[in-house]
Amino acid sequence: MRSGAEGVAAGAKKKSARFLLAPIAASREILLKAQSLLASANVGAEDAEEVGRLLGAAGRDCVPRKRNSLVALQSRTGVEVCTFSLILKNAASLLTDKDPLKVEADTRLAELIQSFSDLGTVVDNSNFELTADREKMKDGFLGTISAIGKFEQAIKDCLGI
Repeated sequence: MRSGAEGVAAGAKKKSARFLLAPIAASREILLKAQSLLASANVGAEDAEEVGRLLGAAGRDCVPRKRNSLVALQSRTGVEVCTFSLILKNAASLLTDKDPLKVEADTRLAELIQSFSDLGTVVDNSNFELTADREKMKDGFLGTISAIGKFEQAIKDCLGI
C-alpha cells in the first residue's frame, strides 16, 4: 500500500508516461525509416550515409562510439547523456534498485544499447550494394526494433501502465 505522497507521485508518473515514451517511439520510427531505405532497389552512397545518420539519431546518444564530441565530453564528466538511461531513471524513480521491474528494465536497457552497437558495427562494415549485406542489416534492424519494444514494455511496467 502506498502512502498519500507516493500515490500522488505514482499518479504523476503515469501522466508523464506519454512524454517518457515519446523518444522510444521516435527511435522506433527512425529505425523503420532506415530499414525502408535498405529495402529500395537502388541503394546508393547517399542512402548508406542516411542510414548511418538515422541509426545515430535513433540511438539517442547511448552508443559511445557514435557520440559527437560535445556529448562525449559531457559523458566523460559524469553527465548522463543516454536518453534511454534518463527515461529509465525517471520511470523507475519510485522503485528500489532490487525491485524486479527495475532489474528487468535495466536488463532491457543493456540489451537495447548492445543491439544498437551491434547494428552500428554491421552497418559500418557492410557494402550496401550487396544483397547479402543488406539482409544482414535488415536482420539487425529487426533485432533492434524488437529490443526497443521490449525496453518500452519494461518502462511501462515500471510506470504501472
